[in-house]
Amino acid sequence: MKARLVLLLSFIFLAPCFIEARENVGARNDEGDSREHFYKSKDSFSSYEIEYRGKITVSDNDKDVTAIEPNGYLKITKSSFGNSRTIEIESDKQGKLTKKFYDGRKEIAFQPDGQRWLEEILIDVIHKTGIGGKDRILRIYNKGGVNAVLDEVEDFERNSGYSYYKTTNHALFYFESIEYDGYNAKYLYYKTLVNDIKLSKEEVVKVLKAINEISSNSTKGTLLREILNKYELDSYSMEKFLDAVETLSYNTERGNTLRAFLKKYPLDHENSREFFDVIGGMSINSEKCNVI
Repeated sequence: MKARLVLLLSFIFLAPCFIEARENVGARNDEGDSREHFYKSKDSFSSYEIEYRGKITVSDNDKDVTAIEPNGYLKITKSSFGNSRTIEIESDKQGKLTKKFYDGRKEIAFQPDGQRWLEEILIDVIHKTGIGGKDRILRIYNKGGVNAVLDEVEDFERNSGYSYYKTTNHALFYFESIEYDGYNAKYLYYKTLVNDIKLSKEEVVKVLKAINEISSNSTKGTLLREILNKYELDSYSMEKFLDAVETLSYNTERGNTLRAFLKKYPLDHENSREFFDVIGGMSINSEKCNVI
């Protein structure tokens, strides 16, 4: 009976494929990164301009920059109500840091005013750019588990707003885009959770639920397929995985993820209904055909 149900569902969803086939007969990391990154962000009260190159390490309390890889740098300018302040931190070829602080165009001794200001703004800079990278993410995870990392991602949404960024390599090529809600920083956190941490079954489910909220289809699809490759899913986590796949609005991403799913897991009475529900939400019949 269960086998017949799977067969019947397959026929129902494949029928449009045969019709369409007949009708068509004639007819897109932080270590060792030498690139320069430029960020601009603006909200109702202030604006930031942030430039950096190289891996940056922040203190455990997120209030100081403790290291930048040799020949790297970090420059932060914040403007608010017509006033601007700037911090420049440069690393020489031995990795020794030099820190400077400017109020407007006037340089002021870094201690104590510059240090105090850095302590105030660094968490905002982290949320906007993701500096601190994997080391910070792993520190947060080791201290508070997956919930702490996901809570941090939610803080990005509350503090980021609109931003523009450009990445250059040897000043010849660059990539530029507009982002909202700290998208690139959030992706780094999700990617580190999936790729660099061995999650428990319960943690995998929590990450799958969180991934539902990612707006980028390509990012979401990539993360889902990485989870599929890395973890063995039980019936419950498989259900949550397919729920997340169903939130993919692009037919190609949904199709790619479903095909990867079928390569690893055969359809059975536990997953077939959810699987075909996901296919049913696809609007392009040819993509449905390519899945099965």
